[in-house]
Amino acid sequence: MVTYTASRVTFGNLFFPEKIIVDSNNVTLSKKHFFGYKANIIPRKNIGAISIDAGLFFGDITFETLHGKKIQTTGFNKASIKSLVSFLSPPG
Repeated sequence: MVTYTASRVTFGNLFFPEKIIVDSNNVTLSKKHFFGYKANIIPRKNIGAISIDAGLFFGDITFETLHGKKIQTTGFNKASIKSLVSFLSPPG
């Protein structure tokens, strides 16, 4: 299992940074709140595309499922984004 955590200096991540947790079967996108949390669990086999919107230091990641649902996470540093994309990309 690999966990990627958004930077606290980005908008919306000061107190509760977003997390992406990748295991052998699923990608979990988690955002905590003062009362509870929101999690989106995507089976790895259902990820159709990963889009990156990167600035100078940080970027946003959008996962698109094979069913057309788009889920965006914000505030990840470029090294984390590169690592995540290479980890989720099929070999070859």
